[in-house]
Amino acid sequence: MNWRVVSCALFIIAANASADPPIKCKLAIAGGGPAGVYSAWRLLTDPATSSNYNAKTAPLCIFERSSRFGGRTFSIRNQGTKKDLVVELGAYRFCGSLDPHNTTGCEMYMPLIASLTKNALKLRVASYEEKGDEDGMVKIVDDEGQNAGLLTYVERMMNTSIALGLQYYSLHQLDDFDVTASSELPLSNSGATANVTFNLNFANGKSATASELLLNLPLQPAMRVLQAARTRKALKPYGKSIGVDPVSSFLHVPMVVRHVKLYVHYDWAWWRNLGLTFGNFNLYGQQGRCGVTPISPCTQEMPLEGRYHDGHTRCEGAVDRGPNADCRGFIEATYTSDGVHTSNVSFFNAFSTAMDPPAADFDGDDFLVTEAHRMLILRHRPLLESAGLLRTRQRLSQPWRGSACGIPKARGLAQGLTR
Repeated sequence: MNWRVVSCALFIIAANASADPPIKCKLAIAGGGPAGVYSAWRLLTDPATSSNYNAKTAPLCIFERSSRFGGRTFSIRNQGTKKDLVVELGAYRFCGSLDPHNTTGCEMYMPLIASLTKNALKLRVASYEEKGDEDGMVKIVDDEGQNAGLLTYVERMMNTSIALGLQYYSLHQLDDFDVTASSELPLSNSGATANVTFNLNFANGKSATASELLLNLPLQPAMRVLQAARTRKALKPYGKSIGVDPVSSFLHVPMVVRHVKLYVHYDWAWWRNLGLTFGNFNLYGQQGRCGVTPISPCTQEMPLEGRYHDGHTRCEGAVDRGPNADCRGFIEATYTSDGVHTSNVSFFNAFSTAMDPPAADFDGDDFLVTEAHRMLILRHRPLLESAGLLRTRQRLSQPWRGSACGIPKARGLAQGLTR
């Protein structure tokens, strides 16, 4: 796909441009995830702080290690045969309530995102689940009420910030930093600060200087930066002044948890014809599971841990479910994590080919393509046969695609279904 070629070209340009002088920033934000973008947007739009930054003399900079911003918020648009579907490979919903006490007990209680979306950014939201909004979950939608992608709110903040002078640098992975000070670093954490300069070094050979530094990094990239010799040496005086080693205290946190999603696209959303528009389903295959946390080598078939309501679908006409529905779109075949089944995550991890972005393409009758379809049909065979939607002797091929978080996107032929 073209975006993959563009990303590669950008990487080559950035990697070869190592002789440039340091980029000068007043504030350097390492990490272009939602929190990093929000920090820049807030500082540049708030009258109390916006005058502190100037694009020419005191710029605010964001440095992002990948070719895209958004972090775990990763909306892929223009999907499906008509290029009008959205796949959410990362975060995808939030609680729409602004109740400061969350009296309803909404699971994804995020008042900051809710307030940002509704009040500050004036974005349109709708109930996430078709059955209604009793769970309080919402998604960002376009003027037609279709899923616009959760990344929309991050994009809106980024575009506004760039218009106000933000300097954004992609493919700038922070390796380490040190600190130079005009005087000794403070001997207490009372709030007094020395006149310091942070000297940042990036994996592409470039560097930057800043008088303020905000680290908005995931756990593993942050650990790599904080464990670097230059960084530890730079932070050592500050650790002595407050009596705590900031690096050691930061590393005393839970380990990362892997998540995986697998969406499968059908030009005919057969599950909606079966009336399946909400709820979960699973299937662990005829060979069984390797166990939640296997301690020895094992084999298993592709696991299904999906949800009918998490994939974006569109329907032609007023009928959106039942025997007469004419719909197309994605079904979420698997959404799991180490916290649920480590072995199931490991199964899909074997197909991971890239982390920027965490998706790749598979064409034709690749194993991942044919196996996902086979398991979906196996799981739903009784219902498909009962509805007369499955032929046992004559096959009708139908194009489809799968998209996944942390594993490849796939294309191939789905066989066995008929309308």
